[in-house]
Amino acid sequence: EKPGKPVKLEGPEAAAAAEAAAATVRIAAHDALRATLADLGGRLAAGQMEVDPRPGACVTCPYSSVCRIDPWRRLLSVAEDGPEEDDAEGE
Repeated sequence: EKPGKPVKLEGPEAAAAAEAAAATVRIAAHDALRATLADLGGRLAAGQMEVDPRPGACVTCPYSSVCRIDPWRRLLSVAEDGPEEDDAEGE
């Protein structure tokens, strides 16, 4: 066979190759999740968690009693300035 030409695997070899490929994908996903969680944990510990709820999310949010977002201010800011403006300054 020519070098670099794909080889068709059958039977146990195909199953083993498929399992190895799946394991590689799982490991990569695990590593990515671990890095994301480490980043989020570090940002949370440093007090750097931005809050930017979707429009209407504050209406049903169970955390309104402890939240620093004022949904009325946000709605007024979007209505006056348009959706491109960021009203997070000064919060």
